[in-house]
Amino acid sequence: MPLPRLPLPPMPLPLGAMEVPKLTRREMSVLELVGDGKLNKEIAAQLGVGLRYVEKVVRQLLEKTNSPNRTALVRRALQVSMPCLPLLASARLCSALLASPHSVSAF
Repeated sequence: MPLPRLPLPPMPLPLGAMEVPKLTRREMSVLELVGDGKLNKEIAAQLGVGLRYVEKVVRQLLEKTNSPNRTALVRRALQVSMPCLPLLASARLCSALLASPHSVSAF
């Protein structure tokens, strides 16, 4: 008996056609700190909120951007020039993320 055919994943949008998800101020703050390489515990301390709250916000960001992990989240934010990342860490971090050998599709 042949195996059932699985549906193909949706094609990624071209870079110019990406939709930028609407983020709250708190999500933008957390995203900026994730981009700076901070751990959830460090983000919670810096923002004066609980660890579970930061975990929830990071989870929301991953869902909103359809990102599988934090690295893809930051890379996608850089690709669409999200306004919350004007001074993201350093050029070295940006170069490292954009030169990743693993392909990350658009939103």
